[in-house]
Amino acid sequence: MVESANHNVRSTQQIDVLTKREQELNADLIQHNLFIEKHENLFKKLLIPMFEDLFGLIAAQNQDKKGNTLDADLKCKLERYLVQLKKTRE
Repeated sequence: MVESANHNVRSTQQIDVLTKREQELNADLIQHNLFIEKHENLFKKLLIPMFEDLFGLIAAQNQDKKGNTLDADLKCKLERYLVQLKKTRE
């Protein structure tokens, strides 16, 4: 009977510890979700427009005085990058 009572007390304590850890993990999960949202906003609002401008500048420099493309491969890559950036914004 005493062993059963001790076992019940230990089981209750272990359940309490697990419940506390679950609450801590849930709080950490909420914090991590907030950090992820902030970083997504950083990419969407700051870095993606910056890369779009940079790729536009490089594309403009990739033309001669008559407006002909100097490096067609570079132009294709830049256009592909711009399409990928626009897809990530959506």
